Amino acid sequence: MTDNPVELFAKVHGRVQGVFFRATVERFAKEMGIRGFVENKADGTVEIVAQGTKQDLEMLIHRIQEHPGEAEIDSMNTNFREIAAPLTGFKVKR
Repeated sequence: MTDNPVELFAKVHGRVQGVFFRATVERFAKEMGIRGFVENKADGTVEIVAQGTKQDLEMLIHRIQEHPGEAEIDSMNTNFREIAAPLTGFKVKR
């Protein structure tokens, strides 16, 4: 297993806006030292872009699915890719 950083792109479907879901994702990511951002989209989904080791990003996905707070996740599409531009910190985009 490699420890080289990768980027996760995730699109989350369900009741994920207006229920503090982005704050939950931000808290988990910061606790784990993952960089990136989470953002509401106009179609009612939430997008997550996160950078870290694949193992850490898989654990982030697991934590989000197991403990979504007040959100109700119907599905989450995920894709791992090479990092095009390194990010710093983790933030909620408004």
